[in-house]
Amino acid sequence: MLRRPKCRIFALLTGCVLALVWVVLRPALLRAPVHVLHEAAAWAEAAKYRGVRYHKQTHVFEALLQVRDGPGYIGQFSTAKEAAQAYDREVRRTYPDATPDHKFRLKNLLNLPSEEEAAYHETPEEARRRAMKIWGANHRKEARSFELLKEALNASPYSEKYELVRLTGSSKADALFKLHGSSQAGLPIQLKAATSRCREGRAYHFSNLRGYDGMLVVLVALDGGHFWAAAGEELKSESMGITIGCDSDTHRRVENIVSHLVGCFKNTRRFRHVSVEEAECDCSPSHRVEAAVHRQLKALFRSMSWSLTCPHEHQTTVDSLLQVGIGGPVLCLQEKSSHFLEREGRYTVNLSKSGGSLGRRAYAQNDFDLLVACVLLEGRLQGVFLIPISELVQTGFVANRPRKLTLYPPWSPPKMNSTKQKYAWQHNWFLDLRTWRGSGGLPDELKGRVERLTAKEESKIPEKRPAPEDAAAADVAAKQPRLAAPAAKKPAAPKAEAKEKKLTKEEMEAKVLEYMRQQNRPYNSQNVFDNLHGAVPKATVQTIMDTLCVAGKLVLKEYGKIKVYLAAQTAPTAGGDEELAAAVEQASAQRKEIQGQVDEVRKSLSQLESKHAAAREAKAAADEVAKLEAKASSLRAASGEERVDEREVLAVEDSLKKAAGAWRKRKRLCVDALKTLGEGIGAKLQQLFERYGVDTDEDCGQVMPAEFS
Repeated sequence: MLRRPKCRIFALLTGCVLALVWVVLRPALLRAPVHVLHEAAAWAEAAKYRGVRYHKQTHVFEALLQVRDGPGYIGQFSTAKEAAQAYDREVRRTYPDATPDHKFRLKNLLNLPSEEEAAYHETPEEARRRAMKIWGANHRKEARSFELLKEALNASPYSEKYELVRLTGSSKADALFKLHGSSQAGLPIQLKAATSRCREGRAYHFSNLRGYDGMLVVLVALDGGHFWAAAGEELKSESMGITIGCDSDTHRRVENIVSHLVGCFKNTRRFRHVSVEEAECDCSPSHRVEAAVHRQLKALFRSMSWSLTCPHEHQTTVDSLLQVGIGGPVLCLQEKSSHFLEREGRYTVNLSKSGGSLGRRAYAQNDFDLLVACVLLEGRLQGVFLIPISELVQTGFVANRPRKLTLYPPWSPPKMNSTKQKYAWQHNWFLDLRTWRGSGGLPDELKGRVERLTAKEESKIPEKRPAPEDAAAADVAAKQPRLAAPAAKKPAAPKAEAKEKKLTKEEMEAKVLEYMRQQNRPYNSQNVFDNLHGAVPKATVQTIMDTLCVAGKLVLKEYGKIKVYLAAQTAPTAGGDEELAAAVEQASAQRKEIQGQVDEVRKSLSQLESKHAAAREAKAAADEVAKLEAKASSLRAASGEERVDEREVLAVEDSLKKAAGAWRKRKRLCVDALKTLGEGIGAKLQQLFERYGVDTDEDCGQVMPAEFS
């Protein structure tokens, strides 16, 4: 009974403590879930819009537009929708109507676009132009960085002693720094270019920096004139950012880039020198073939005192620039090469360029001046087709659709007569180089041939490239390199003269009939229209062919709904049969006569070969006899002319065989015993030899003869 008041007092104190704890912690416990739910809802609301984020500390929404030439930070707002509206206003201000691709930018950046802006659809052709503009800009940056580096070299006192050579686009290095006019190796240089990423012009970003061990990597700021340099093995990351005034800038900044290049050129321990040929071969296997062909073409034109160089801008439709003579015109070349394809039995090259998402595209009329199609045998130049682009346009291989051009050098003609006639124009532009050894001067006959071909090409090359009038043409023009000696402008011809003269009905009929007789193979009207390249309208072609069928000049064959036409074959007359029979008889007589001469030559050749074979065998037998006589003489001298009994020889051989058998048996027993012991204790055979002091035959220099082993 006395314990009850104490229990009640203890329970009362416990209740008071719990109540005090509840009063103190209640506000925080009730407020924490609400606060977490409020932040989660704010983040979810900000995630609905582009360029909007929730700031946790200040509990406000921020708007940011981080694009090139954009404002970056816009401001703070109480709601996410207000921040999104401010973001949209900055997008429209940054990309007005005059901005290229502004409709595409507005559709992809706006949070609340209008119906017209949201309904915009980009065509594949527009997407390709936009991608090509970005892709071409990267290569123009690289070309501009090379120009800046070369300008710095020309302005320095080292310009008379050193030179900077531009390499092909397929090589890993971009340029080679070497002694001026020397054929020795030089310092390989990899160029990386960038423009500033903010309005202040202080931040630069460079990418693709790994994999250039042994080279000097030069980073160029195109809009600031700054140079940074580092050895390729020092760059461990794929990309790097540089901010002017920070450690990333001062650590690798080079104030005098030319002096730094000279110092690296002399430091051969750190930077390995390579020749132009080695640098151009440092690429993929397919590009090595292109580099080898380019070197052979360079040697070919050098023998003519012409200059073949690489353009400053790579990955365009121009592979090289050819300057004809000293101070002469400069031709833009597209280089192609082909080995003999055993499966197809011919040489072929592809006449197409990359079209991005649109696949392969045909070359345009102003993409280059001259096609240089090389024919190879085991990597060596056998011949070259020097075809101007005007000829390719006329034959339908350019400005039409992606095509594959089959090459027919004189030693590999087509089998069908129609194919021979179709590709006969190629021989007007072919140069046979089988007699040229790849070095030294060209023979006078080949030199004259090259000069005549070049004279033809220059007469067919337009003196002025057409000015781009739309975005697609501007894209192509942006890819054209600057020529060292551009041709003079030609006054524009009147439109009436530029237009082709329209053919009359009789001329069209004669053209179709001539083509059908020339090809002498079945065609339908669509084939004839395509092969005439639109010279005769499609409906007119069908009418003309029906008319010629009625006149008996063409023969019509119907296969269901398909009409096939063939040139009428003239029946031979009786007089023609007699002439043909006489010609066949004469040819048979000539064949028999020639066959008799061939048999006589073969018979005499066989007799001569048998005589030579007998002489060779007699000489070989005499040599063998002399060799055996010499051996017998040495053996007689060693034995002192003493005769040995045959039984003694057999006894010695028998004892030798027994000794070799005992040797072999004891060796096998010893090795087997040691192997068994090694398996038990887990030791190798060589370790057991060393442990027990066993000397092998090899250790003693005594190896069993092969006939007894």
